[in-house]
Amino acid sequence: MAADRAFASATAARGLEGWMDAYAADAVRLHVGGKAVQGLGAIRDFDAELFADPMLRLVWEPTDAGVFSDGRHGFTTGRSAFVRLGGEKADTLVTGRYITLWRLGSGGCWQVVLDTGASDT
Repeated sequence: MAADRAFASATAARGLEGWMDAYAADAVRLHVGGKAVQGLGAIRDFDAELFADPMLRLVWEPTDAGVFSDGRHGFTTGRSAFVRLGGEKADTLVTGRYITLWRLGSGGCWQVVLDTGASDT
């Protein structure tokens, strides 16, 4: 879960750049409605809209994690939310659940290879 928490922290601090730093070059993002995009350029293009408004934030917290028997692949799952910043507290716009699949990269860092989520509504 440490890799996922670091991913969330980097995204909160650096927006799209923090988001993209976690992805492997061959990663896939599965979006609501079934659209899949693969590769860093396609993911960046598709997800740029998520980060266009500086007052909106995607936040998440892993609730479960595991490493597969090969020791090089794992998963995290947890709760996510889109929040609007401003005022005394953030307003939660949408909540949901996510699952992220990870691969241990050659440098010893976990990289996202597949990420998807769904809203609670």
